Amino acid sequence: MAQEFGGIVMPMIFLGPSWYTGQPIDSLIAIHCTPSPKTGSCYWIPDSVYHTLLEQQFSLLTRTGFKVVVVHGHAPSIIYVERHKQEWEEQFDIRIIPYFIYRDNSELGYSGHASVNETSLIINYFPHLVKMQLITADTSILPYGIQTKNPRGIASAKIGKEMEEKHKVILIDMLNGILN
Repeated sequence: MAQEFGGIVMPMIFLGPSWYTGQPIDSLIAIHCTPSPKTGSCYWIPDSVYHTLLEQQFSLLTRTGFKVVVVHGHAPSIIYVERHKQEWEEQFDIRIIPYFIYRDNSELGYSGHASVNETSLIINYFPHLVKMQLITADTSILPYGIQTKNPRGIASAKIGKEMEEKHKVILIDMLNGILN
């Protein structure tokens, strides 16, 4: 899809801000906030470091002529980008699309973290990475880290392909609205 618009896909940033406060919480708001034997987040960096990292990326992209950046990732990262979007758009003369697909597009029927939709997308793209046999066969049990539905026996490449097509339509409409 990036090629259709003359774009590129930048390398993933595996670090970002977190909602983690140091105190266990009683609901699965985000996997890095879930009560567990180990407190903390495995990808957290201070907001100031994340801010500088994104500013450098936006600076490099605008110097090379890009006009639009689609940012996608964990909820805390996207929310952080939303908070600073106007500042960065003015600073770098670039349009920033914080793509929080599931929150902003309820018609996708998102079923939760590591649940049917996300597992199906990975099966569609990288089937060798999904090890369903490691998830309990008892679908009434919700394994740690999976939100709302056990994907075993439900997730599939077909669902993943359908999700990919829905994502493309939404993103293409968003980009056409900006570029045309």
